Amino acid sequence: MRRNAGLLLAARLASAGTTLVVLALIGRLRGAEALGVVGIGFAAGAIAATLSDLGISSLLVREVSRRPAEGGTLLGAAIALRLVTVPVVLLGVYLAGAAIAPSAPYTVVLAGAGLIGQQMAELTRSVFIAHLRMTVSSAHAIVENLAWLAFVAYGLVTGMPLESVFVLGLLVWATSVLSGLLLVWRLLGVVPAWHGLDRFREILVLAGPFGAFSVVGIAYARIDPLLIGLLVSGEALAAAGAYFGATRLLAAFEYLPEAVSRAAFPELARRAADRAGTIEPILRSAAVALLAIGLAVPVVLIPAGAWLMGTVYGPDAAENGWLLGALSIAVPVRYLAYLYGVTLTSADAQGRRVAAAATALVGVLLIDSIGIPRIGLVAPVVSAYVAAGVILCIYAVFVHRRFHTIGLQGRAVALAIGAVLAVGAGLLAGTFLPPVAAAAVSGIVYVLAAVGGPARPDLVRVIRGSVG
Repeated sequence: MRRNAGLLLAARLASAGTTLVVLALIGRLRGAEALGVVGIGFAAGAIAATLSDLGISSLLVREVSRRPAEGGTLLGAAIALRLVTVPVVLLGVYLAGAAIAPSAPYTVVLAGAGLIGQQMAELTRSVFIAHLRMTVSSAHAIVENLAWLAFVAYGLVTGMPLESVFVLGLLVWATSVLSGLLLVWRLLGVVPAWHGLDRFREILVLAGPFGAFSVVGIAYARIDPLLIGLLVSGEALAAAGAYFGATRLLAAFEYLPEAVSRAAFPELARRAADRAGTIEPILRSAAVALLAIGLAVPVVLIPAGAWLMGTVYGPDAAENGWLLGALSIAVPVRYLAYLYGVTLTSADAQGRRVAAAATALVGVLLIDSIGIPRIGLVAPVVSAYVAAGVILCIYAVFVHRRFHTIGLQGRAVALAIGAVLAVGAGLLAGTFLPPVAAAAVSGIVYVLAAVGGPARPDLVRVIRGSVG
């Protein structure tokens, strides 16, 4: 099981890493406005890809694992659904591009279309995951992302127009879809088949809960750059690009809580079903470790965030470099939300996750639409705090009500105090030391003040369990 989780994690890291490299190349070679155009395309494309999928990729894993003999008809129905949804969502991406980046709407569409193509390739990988062929699924995803990076980087370095660059990227995604279909046929004997509207309707009905959470979840997480580009005054595209770039840098830190939560999920599910009273040790161990690691992110990025933004995306991005440190404050909250969200799922309360995500989306829309025209980029930072806080509170209230604990107790206070002291030390050191050295000071103080005390045993145990 750990090997399978590691393979899937490697594929996710490849996707995130190649995206970050492409964004860095665009920021350095093409400037802040081009970064904004592509960031808007990626943000709109992520939402559109999720809308086109409607949770079908996750559903295929469950259904094909239960009914392997029907894999061909299930895959065929999923592909048929994509043929219906993809043109609709592409039109939505074009309209977003025309409204936010009227000088480059087709660049927005082509950048966004890549994510939709990648989501199409995910269908065949879902079939491999259902058959526990994680090596094939992971290898397919890693090769796909590395090939995309190579083609796009070639176009950027040789000076091709952005539209042509992302046409090259689309060729990679199309090849990935076709190679995935070939692999499931040759290795599993699964061939997409059409068995009428009944199977199509069945897929739609089963996908409801999966699609609802996926769509609402991606919307509240990715809509900020679109609203910034639409509502901010002045250099809107540059601002949207800086915000999107900051969120992608932070995304690199999001995979650890996912891995820890996934490692804890099987035992949480078993105990939630018949031994709910014994769930507290798992929650305590995982929650304390995740909070300790999550707090370390703003501890380091608040003193060094502006420097890191300028280093990765170029000097134009350094002007909004404060965004990285500011947004990192929400990271420990999201770390805990990952864990409590998995706990909700283990207790058959997925509906509460949908309700929490929907509430967060409403908060983001209200704060951004009112605040961005008035206070600029401060508004989406505030909305990020509100969204993370709303979701954590809803999750934590239910978890406490169901299991009479959230696993933190007084340790959270000690960790928070250590983080505040460390940030203060780092900011003070930053007045006479380079940003990297100031971040190192901040990190050392945090380790000495907090992690070396209340969190250390849980931290070591959970990390070993999740990546061992």
